[in-house]
Amino acid sequence: MTSLRERSGVINKSNANDANYHANTTNFICSIRMSFVDWHYICMFFGLFKKKDEDEVRTMRQKMDEVKELLKSDSSLSWRMAVIEADKLMDSALKRTFTRGETMGERLKAAVFKNPKIRKVWEAHSLRNDLVHESDRHLSRSEAERAVKLFEEGMKDLKVL
Repeated sequence: MTSLRERSGVINKSNANDANYHANTTNFICSIRMSFVDWHYICMFFGLFKKKDEDEVRTMRQKMDEVKELLKSDSSLSWRMAVIEADKLMDSALKRTFTRGETMGERLKAAVFKNPKIRKVWEAHSLRNDLVHESDRHLSRSEAERAVKLFEEGMKDLKVL
């Protein structure tokens, strides 16, 4: 008995092998199609991005050291700048780990879903938002140091520091 597809001419005896070939090819292509993130992790596993990753980690560490230098100042303006710069570094780290989201807040929510330890960064990010949006917000050195420490721990949890 012939199928409806064979009777309609979509698949007949002469092109049945071609149809099987195309179906198998399509299945193969779909099975190997991966997102960029998957390819990135595969390349990292085989060490293809090792040099680039080492350079990026070194750069992140240097920038974090610069942020810590700002905390040594006696100026509250420097402490504000340290918190804001640490937040920028954290956002950069989230982007680097391909965390999705349009804003830092969205990326942080997605990161907390994947890694609950990142939750502690919310406190530091909230402080940063207060500093940026409330010009009369007072900031103590201890608050700034705690926020920078939380950002640094978050970046370590993401394995970018």
